[in-house]
Amino acid sequence: MKTFRYVKHETFVKIALTSMLFMTAISAPAESEPFGKVVEYDIPGKMGSTHEISSGPGNSLWITQQKNSRLVKLSSEGKMEFYPLPAGSGPHGLKFDRLGRMWVTL
Repeated sequence: MKTFRYVKHETFVKIALTSMLFMTAISAPAESEPFGKVVEYDIPGKMGSTHEISSGPGNSLWITQQKNSRLVKLSSEGKMEFYPLPAGSGPHGLKFDRLGRMWVTL
């Protein structure tokens, strides 16, 4: 099971990704320490009004940046790819359907 959160900072957005083994989490006693690893990634460039984070095919995370009119793909290895959209499009929601097709609201 993967959980993620984002924290806004003055000049960048940090994406924190925590990976956990779901079956082990269920069987662990309540008093045990949480396990997994938190990894933070800085998204380069000016603040992009990060709004939606969604898991996609290939264990990747996809992020919308409204003010920068772009999508960011974060691989499980930490590699980022940027996909510019038309200026002013302001991508908002982002989901993948059961066939793996991406749907973005602008």
